[in-house]
Amino acid sequence: MTRGPARPATRARAAVLVVLGALGVAGGATGCVTERQKSVAILEEGSLAPPEARAALVGGAGRGARGYRRPRSPASGAAATTTALDRPLPAVTEVATAELGADVVGERPAPEVAAQVVPAPFKTSAAPRAHAPVADVATLERRRRETFLACTTTIRAEKATLFVPARYAAEAVLTGTTRLTLRHLTIDAKTVKLVVRTDGSDDVSISARGDVSFHADRPASLIAEEGLKLLLVRNDGYTPLR
Repeated sequence: MTRGPARPATRARAAVLVVLGALGVAGGATGCVTERQKSVAILEEGSLAPPEARAALVGGAGRGARGYRRPRSPASGAAATTTALDRPLPAVTEVATAELGADVVGERPAPEVAAQVVPAPFKTSAAPRAHAPVADVATLERRRRETFLACTTTIRAEKATLFVPARYAAEAVLTGTTRLTLRHLTIDAKTVKLVVRTDGSDDVSISARGDVSFHADRPASLIAEEGLKLLLVRNDGYTPLR
């Protein structure tokens, strides 16, 4: 069998089919048959992708979706190339380094911690502050003994006797038998005696009898006694008898 004569029939049949197809398109254009079709929304490729992936799809932030071109498939036998979708997204540090520069982006310095000021402890005391150092016992005793020797003191009587330790005897001045002075103490009497102690006592004592008058100008108070029968003085204290 030979298939040579069959080719003309095939070409004629194809020509008939083309004519019939053209007539069908023309008939549809005249509106004889109306068919309602549903509208189909066409989305741009990559519009639903995340911002980073979309930027990679459209070729960068500066190009729109229309400027995107699908990469050509490699030819047979050629090595496949990596597209933008296959590459991993750049890290945040790399992006910041590319935009700000390598000198600006780096390790963040550790935050400075403000030093806390701790007040120094101080010692408190309930006792009042002393105005002057307290004198020792010996000094206080000496002041008590010399109370009437340190202030202006005058004693008048018929008879008077002064008893002092040996260290005070050198300072005493006896004028006749009627007057005796020792520092600021003055004794006037018809009979005045000075007795130096030998019993080892450090007291300063005075004994006066008969119409005794006693005047002493102490810093704390003033003493004025008149008409006494007997006056006994010992250090800073005295006893008047009427």
